[in-house]
Amino acid sequence: MNYFELLSLKQDYKIDLIDLETKYLDASKKHHPDFSNSAIFDPEALKLSAQVNQAYSTLKDPFQRAEYLLKLESGKNPEEIRTVPSEILEEVMDIRFELESQDNIPEITNQLKKKLTSRLNYFEERLLILFEQLKCSLSEHKEKILLDLRLCLNSSKYFLNMLGEIDD
Repeated sequence: MNYFELLSLKQDYKIDLIDLETKYLDASKKHHPDFSNSAIFDPEALKLSAQVNQAYSTLKDPFQRAEYLLKLESGKNPEEIRTVPSEILEEVMDIRFELESQDNIPEITNQLKKKLTSRLNYFEERLLILFEQLKCSLSEHKEKILLDLRLCLNSSKYFLNMLGEIDD
């Protein structure tokens, strides 16, 4: 059973986060060991409860959700394809240079956060478009879309990591 099935959701990149939370809470109550009908410790209920938590954690984050969907579609994982477009590397190097040379000046830090957040929003939109294309694609186009998804996710990780560094 995949995470979407576990939470009774349609398998899609575009999900309603309020619906996700509602389904998570329902599944959490249903499968939590404390609510098990068994009077003794139930390892299966504990395992299922952990899966529900992992499903929620994965599906609520747009990039983790995309990685999970790509896996379900038999797309390549980050270890199989490590590349990113060269223009992304150049952009990342420029932002990293700005980060290193700004000496924690709050205004510059906030500008860089906005820039990184804007880029991440772009990648989210791109993922949405690519997953929509994947749903409608003919089999001969599927591999190209799966590759584009992988490259988009690889690229987004650079920006996610830099944003995490700023927030730390």
